[in-house]
Amino acid sequence: MALSAGATAYLYHYVVLPPQLPQKDNHDAAHERSLFEVVIHALVDLKEKVKSGHKNTITSAIATVENLRDSRVTYGYVSEIQLQELLLKLMRCETDGAVPLEIKAQNADILVSGCAESLIFEFFELSPTIQAATQEGPLTRTFLDYVLSVPIVKAANSDLRSSIAGTIAKIAT
Repeated sequence: MALSAGATAYLYHYVVLPPQLPQKDNHDAAHERSLFEVVIHALVDLKEKVKSGHKNTITSAIATVENLRDSRVTYGYVSEIQLQELLLKLMRCETDGAVPLEIKAQNADILVSGCAESLIFEFFELSPTIQAATQEGPLTRTFLDYVLSVPIVKAANSDLRSSIAGTIAKIAT
C-alpha cells in the first residue's frame, strides 16, 4: 500500500505523536481512511506472528477497526445507513469486534458492543472535567461516563435501530 506524503505525515502525527503536533485541525477523511487501512494491515500481520492464545484478541481488534472504518462515509462522518447495518451485525453476532463511533464536535466516543442478549452503548467524554483540569498535580481523566443496555428484543425493532443510528449520525456530523 503506497501512501502519499500527506497521508504519511498524517499517520506520523496520529500514531507516533511527536512533540511538535499540528496546532490546528488537520482532519482529512482520506488520510484517516489510510490510517485505518494501515492499522488493519498491521494487525493482520501481527495475527500471523502471535501465539494461538492471542489470535482471538487480534481478530477482535481487526474487526473493531474495520467496523470504525465501515461506519463512515467517504467524507469521514458516521453514516446512518451503514451504522444501522453494523448494529444489525452486532445483534446477529456476525462481527467479532465492537463498533467505535467518534463524535468529533463533542470530543467524545460511543462504543457499541454486545451479542445475543443486548446491545451495550458506552459513552466516553474525552476531555477532562473542569474540576480535574483545575486541580493541582497531574491531570486525572475518567473516560467512561454512561452505559446503556438495549435488550435484543427491543433492538430488533427496525424503527428503534433507525432512530438510534439517525441520532448518532446527526450528532457525529
